[in-house]
Amino acid sequence: MRNKPQQEWLCVLELNQAAAPRRNPSLERLLVKRVRTQPGPELKKQVTTNNRWMKKGVVRFREDLMPKDTQPGGRLRPFELPRDAEKARAAEDALRDALLAQGYTVNGHMKLWKLYVVELEYTPPARGKKKIGRVYVGQTTLQVNERIEQHRLGPNYKPGYKKYNNKCYELFRQPRLDLLPAWARADFYCECDALRAEGCLRLHFEDRGYHVDGGTELVKGKPHKCGKIDRKACRQYGH
Repeated sequence: MRNKPQQEWLCVLELNQAAAPRRNPSLERLLVKRVRTQPGPELKKQVTTNNRWMKKGVVRFREDLMPKDTQPGGRLRPFELPRDAEKARAAEDALRDALLAQGYTVNGHMKLWKLYVVELEYTPPARGKKKIGRVYVGQTTLQVNERIEQHRLGPNYKPGYKKYNNKCYELFRQPRLDLLPAWARADFYCECDALRAEGCLRLHFEDRGYHVDGGTELVKGKPHKCGKIDRKACRQYGH
């Protein structure tokens, strides 16, 4: 006799907000996971009365953030395991990443991206159009000062640890975080948003007459999963 498939649904649960820090203080801590109880009254009761859930800090069921009833993993379209195991994992990851991109703290992930600017040595050309200076722009999930130190020290930061831009190391002059426009001082909640902002920061400085290094991933070169940008696309940042 063939075993009956195990059904799973995608669930979003809100956690106790006082228990840990959040990426964005105005947005909740969440838990995204697959459950074996169909979303509805029974699951709502479980997550607020069951000790297993209460120990995780669950305070309520977030139906508003979960897949719609007829979407994969939704109330009327559960995943059938083991047949849909790979699809279920992919859908869980996609939901988690979508909520992270909105700024929620999900499954304990605290990663944030920030932009930075470094002033580089600049020698005006003998001929041709002169620039007002040279800068390097970047984005990082590290503390900004630590990332800048990696560029400043280059191979001396940690021998064998190639985590610096060659031009930034060779021509390093000083950090210039004061040159960041207001929109570029924000936290960014996913890699694609950080890369878009980094590209727009490059265009921001180019338009003001700087020679700019860095920030090319979505501006030049090969197609990227986050999509290309141009000056028109940067208007959302006030560029």
